[in-house]
Amino acid sequence: TIRSTMGSVYRVPTLYTEDLCQTVEVLKKHGICSYAAHLKGANFYDQENYQSGTAFLIGNEGNGLTDELTEQADALIRIPMECQLESLNAGVASAILMYEAYRQAFKYGNYDKGSAITSVLVVLILIVVFLQFKLMDEKD
Repeated sequence: TIRSTMGSVYRVPTLYTEDLCQTVEVLKKHGICSYAAHLKGANFYDQENYQSGTAFLIGNEGNGLTDELTEQADALIRIPMECQLESLNAGVASAILMYEAYRQAFKYGNYDKGSAITSVLVVLILIVVFLQFKLMDEKD
């Protein structure tokens, strides 16, 4: 797995947490809006504004996000699918959402390679994806 990251695992700061719901609460206290990728999303992912602190909550393909974590999200978003498909691989969904956040930042002049907001987006997404997989594995 580390080899497939081409070394980026050593360049991207990470955080380990035992309680994702508590982490989302801390993020909210710091003004970070959380968006849960969910089949019941009211809006498509590209209809939201990610110009302030943003965290994407992405569950695994089999089980999705826990109900408790989904309820804590500020908004449920969805990625449009064709041909009766319901979900994407978590890594693919993460990439789509991260790219949209990057696209908006670049479009509106908020993109800076060294900016903290870009790093925060990447770190928060990675935290949620990896920990969601861990939580689901522990349930099985």
